[in-house]
Amino acid sequence: MKSLREMSFQEYVDYMFDHTEVDGSVLLPVEVNLLGEQEASIFTVRWTRKDVEKVKSELTKHIQNIRDIARLGGGTNSTPEEARRILEGRPELYVFWRTYIRDMHIEVDDKVDDTERESEAYRQELVKEAKQRLPQARIGAYELIAHSARLCDTLLRQAPEKLVNNEINHLAMDYVMTRYGISASATGVRVNGLEDLNRPKKSARKGGRSNSRKSLLPLLVADIIRERTNPLRPMTQERLGEILESYPYDLPVERKALGRVVETIVQERIGIQKCHKGIYYEKGGI
Repeated sequence: MKSLREMSFQEYVDYMFDHTEVDGSVLLPVEVNLLGEQEASIFTVRWTRKDVEKVKSELTKHIQNIRDIARLGGGTNSTPEEARRILEGRPELYVFWRTYIRDMHIEVDDKVDDTERESEAYRQELVKEAKQRLPQARIGAYELIAHSARLCDTLLRQAPEKLVNNEINHLAMDYVMTRYGISASATGVRVNGLEDLNRPKKSARKGGRSNSRKSLLPLLVADIIRERTNPLRPMTQERLGEILESYPYDLPVERKALGRVVETIVQERIGIQKCHKGIYYEKGGI
């Protein structure tokens, strides 16, 4: 199958829809850094095939607006005065620039010290600003704005087309989440893009849950352990199995199979560890 960088955004939107499970969950790679390292995240989406075509149409306009702004020389470093001059005669592009491209640091730089830029408090300021810009967004407002701005700057730098396409596809994922997303949860499990996540399409029979959901097991286990444990509060494998079998997972797993999954995750060195009392997550641990 094609990699994320090789897909058109239309193909990627189709991929997202085709790999959305009957319960709305969809597993996708989320970029971690510019080296291409990725981790998988589980999203919950409520959408239909009709919504897919609507997204494609809206995204076409969204991406074209970014291309037009970049072609005219606008970017995240432009001041409002510069952007107004650059985009003179295109008031709709200026409104778009203020919403999606304008650097959010302008509004929050004076609120925090430089040493705190990577702190959770600083990120919360960015998220707050993003929600003010996109009050209609269900989730992912900050991510959509960040990728829109990054795409604009990537175009300004005349980056290779594969990098541009990669940015567009990440933007497409964010766009879907702001319109139809219900929740998002990072698993911390590294993947090698779509190839590692490729699963059979959901079953259309009587709305039944697809057996392919079991392929999510390592990611679901990692997510549960990260969210519900710490070194002082480990979880037994028995309790882990009970959680997986209950709502919203509804995924019974044989004891030995679950044990093998746990061992695999521990060996991934993502902070999940075992002790005589059970399994736990230690932030920053390996």
